[in-house]
Amino acid sequence: MKTIQSDKLIEEFVRGPLGCNCPAKVFEQIDIVDNPTEFEDFSANDLIKIGGILLVLTLKVDDWISIQPRLEAIFKRGIELRDTLKFNRFRLVVATEDAKKAAQSLEEHFTTFNAMDEKIHLHVVTPDQLP
Repeated sequence: MKTIQSDKLIEEFVRGPLGCNCPAKVFEQIDIVDNPTEFEDFSANDLIKIGGILLVLTLKVDDWISIQPRLEAIFKRGIELRDTLKFNRFRLVVATEDAKKAAQSLEEHFTTFNAMDEKIHLHVVTPDQLP
């Protein structure tokens, strides 16, 4: 895990494509875990821990369709980790070249999950939008 102080690229990413309105103070402490073991069976790229409040998991995939059947399991694991670490929100970011098509399909699937809460979010971006 690497800890960085106030990374502007991550702050711009979270405020821009993810639309988070977190106060600036939240971005004073950012921990980045490459290939997080909690999500190793999902081939996650990074788990970004922001200010003890926000967890952001990034998955960069060529075939976004392969994520769809595992989406609910990823979110359940994210909620579990969020609650264990006492964070406020969990955001999953799927990065794929076909973001527009993927977003529609994955978001439709996301809305069917039971036992989820309002403190989880799904974002689909193109790989060049990742920090």
